[in-house]
Amino acid sequence: MAYVKPTSPILYSEGGPIYHLQANGAITAGQCLTAYGTMECDQAADADDAFIGVAQYDVADNGFLSVIGPGNIVRLIAQTSGIAVGDDIMISGTEGKVGTVNLAAGTKIGVALEAATADDATLRVLLV
Repeated sequence: MAYVKPTSPILYSEGGPIYHLQANGAITAGQCLTAYGTMECDQAADADDAFIGVAQYDVADNGFLSVIGPGNIVRLIAQTSGIAVGDDIMISGTEGKVGTVNLAAGTKIGVALEAATADDATLRVLLV
């Protein structure tokens, strides 16, 4: 199943840094990202502990993009349903989606500010 990005603007409330990095591969708006090479980023893997932020818009391989960092409120896609307001959020799945399953030390990326009651639902998250 292909990743479906949030339909609303990704950046809901600015309160932290926005970085500009080069993409390693095609990246879609709203995907969680991880550090890759020198000043590069890539889609984050399941339970990744190298989270650096969220893609603000779509970009092709080797393109430059804005990465929304900690302190900002963003719209993300839930891997599965059952996320409640206040839940700790981690990267879940292979497409840069988020969830709460198997949360471990070093994998928390934020706190849910709204519930996700269906798979692939959009929810707002405060990045930490």
